[in-house]
Amino acid sequence: RQEVAGHEREVLEQELRTHASQIRKKRGAGEEESSRTFLAVPLRHSALHGSSLPVGVLTARGRAGRGTFSQADVNLAAAVASHLAAAIENGRLVKESLVQERMLVELELAHHLQMKLLPDLGDFEGVADVAARCEPAESVGGDFYHLFNLPGDRIGVMLGDVSSHGYSAGLIMALTMSAASITVREREEPAEVLRAIHHELVRKLESTEMYMTLCYAVLDPGAGRVLYANAGHPHAYHISPDGVERLDALNPPLGIAEFDSYSQREMSWTAGRDMLLMFTDGVSECLETDRLWSDERLTEMAMRRAHAGAQEVLDRVFELASAPGGLAADDRTALVVK
Repeated sequence: RQEVAGHEREVLEQELRTHASQIRKKRGAGEEESSRTFLAVPLRHSALHGSSLPVGVLTARGRAGRGTFSQADVNLAAAVASHLAAAIENGRLVKESLVQERMLVELELAHHLQMKLLPDLGDFEGVADVAARCEPAESVGGDFYHLFNLPGDRIGVMLGDVSSHGYSAGLIMALTMSAASITVREREEPAEVLRAIHHELVRKLESTEMYMTLCYAVLDPGAGRVLYANAGHPHAYHISPDGVERLDALNPPLGIAEFDSYSQREMSWTAGRDMLLMFTDGVSECLETDRLWSDERLTEMAMRRAHAGAQEVLDRVFELASAPGGLAADDRTALVVK
């Protein structure tokens, strides 16, 4: 028993010595750490407008027992901090530039994709003399035109204007063109086409708090008539050497309220003589005139050129409605059919 007790005492004493040694080491390390000095230098980048912007902090820790930093140390740290701040800011600018460049590429791609959605006017050669142009105010817009070759040598003509421009309006425009392409093959009457399109889009228009004016006309040269339905679009005209006749807005724009039925109306049409002129309010707003109703400048011009080609009339429309400074506040679209 005495031998066991002696062994246990030795083990206990060894553990006490080890523990005491660890305490002394930690205490010495703490005293050594507390004897060191620290230097903190702000990283500041000079902005273009003259102010300096903080981008970080440079910290330095001195050796134990070294004392305070000298002025030379402070000057060196300040120089290093200046270079670091410039490097950090340059890195940020490069990253920002890459993001902007990628965004510009995506906007250009979106613009080209939207323009690809518009119909190829060459598909209507021999059926009608057609000219059209769509110029979004931004890369992507809400204006569009659509044309359809229909049975019986008829041609469907549609022009729409979403109440905004940009990506949201561009999405509504694409959805409308898709819905129209399906609907006109299934329904003969323009009023039924508008009703079906509205049924397809009304929830999307409400969720985006937008609306859309839309005019759809079916030209039937064989029957000598134009049958049309117009949901709130004010800039649609039937023009001949004898005068100008508006395609009246028979219903409110799409997205304002739901309707079980839409109205339609019929006009006479003489092939080779009459003209259908439609444009959006972006064109009308660019007209310089002291008249209360600026559309008269375009309709009178078109009436004087009743025997001219559709492209000549369209070019003159955009000449009269040229955007101030080359930048239009809204999308501009016009369509001429003869």
